[in-house]
Parts: sequence; C-alpha cells; structure tokens
Amino acid sequence: MFDFLESDDFENGWDQAETMANEAFELYEKGQMEQALEMLNSAIELRPEHSQWYFNAALSLDALEEYEKAIEYYTHALECDPDDVEILNCLGVDYTRTARYDLAISTFEKIEALQPDFEPAYCNRIIAYTEMELHDKAEQMFYLAQQINPDCPLCFYNIGNSLFSKGQYERAIWCWKKCAELEPTHPQIHFRLAQACWISGQGRQAHQEFIAELNRNPMDLEVILDFGVFLLESGDL
Repeated sequence: MFDFLESDDFENGWDQAETMANEAFELYEKGQMEQALEMLNSAIELRPEHSQWYFNAALSLDALEEYEKAIEYYTHALECDPDDVEILNCLGVDYTRTARYDLAISTFEKIEALQPDFEPAYCNRIIAYTEMELHDKAEQMFYLAQQINPDCPLCFYNIGNSLFSKGQYERAIWCWKKCAELEPTHPQIHFRLAQACWISGQGRQAHQEFIAELNRNPMDLEVILDFGVFLLESGDL
C-alpha cells in the first residue's frame, strides 16, 4: 500500500510538472517571457532532472537579455545532458555576449569535436573571434561554415562585421548584401549597409539603406540618430 502511494505521488508530481512546462511553452510563444520563466521554475522544482526545462528557462532569460542568469540555467541543463550540442551552442553564444571569449571558443570547439557538421559552432565562433580582433581566425571559421551551409545568412552577416572592423568596407558591403538577399528581414542588415556605404563615400546608397531600415524599424533610436548625423554631414539640414 505504501509503495503504491509513493508511485502515485511520483506520477502526480510528474504530470503537474509536465503541465506547467507545456503552459510555459505557450507563454513563451506569446512573448510572455517572465511568466514563462516563473512557470518553468515551478516545473523544475518538481522535476529537477529535466534538461529541456532548464534549457527553455535559459531561452526565456536570453529573451529578457539576462545572459548571466541564462548561463546558469544552460550549465544546469548540461549537467543533465552534457553532450547536447544545442545547449552547448546557446551557452557559447551567451559566453560571447558576456565577453567570456575563451570560454565561448572552448565551448564551440567541444561542439566541433562532438558533431563536426554542426554549422552554428563555426558561424558563432566568427562573432567571438571578431570581438577578440582575431579576424584571420574569424575568416577561417566562415569558410569552414561555408562547406556545411553555403547559404547561411548569419555567417555572411557575422563575417561582414569582421571585415568592417578591419576597414575592408567593400567586402563587408558584399557580404551584407548577400545576407540581405538570403534573409531580407535579417535584423539591422540595412543599417549595417548604410554605415558601410556612408564610411566608404557612397552617400546616395547609404541614404537608401537608412530609409530601408527605417521603413522596417521606424522607432529604432540608434538608426534615427545615425541617420540624423549622416544628414548633417551631407548638408541636408
């Protein structure tokens, strides 16, 4: 009788946690990140061995730009599933966001060892190496990623940032145009093109790119400010 009750309590706890996790997913899909995180934490309290729930909680924290806390949750998820390349990839991205570049690189290298054809491990390393000003290594990662997926818009965007940092504006423009071709809605792609055209003396094209970005994101204050400075420098008072 006692064993039966223990089993019944276990199943009830699991069912309750599963229901909470499902509700959290629905909240996440609706953009209600804080509520989703609260629900996932409740599910984790009941069933702390479930790596996917830690992972989902970390994604919610990423959406809230709480990257330090997200790292903690990704780490817990890896304790449950240490070789999950998706979790490792997200952890590497957050290490980059928090300027822990050596940890980011070692995390992406672990992914490469586990699954050499996992393209994001190369694509995201471009960002880390760019931040470290190791632009030759960033370019090496770009070409490795190209061998797996030659049409990854994020790769073209990331290597464009590296080239821009090196002052190779024409090459950066080419890469960002390729990104825009592959993914026209890529965040801030026209803004980056505007900046590169502006600094390389292509004023008319820069003006068009600023307008294209503002047509998509009319309330982006960073773009509005840069466009204002551009117009002042162009004499368009």
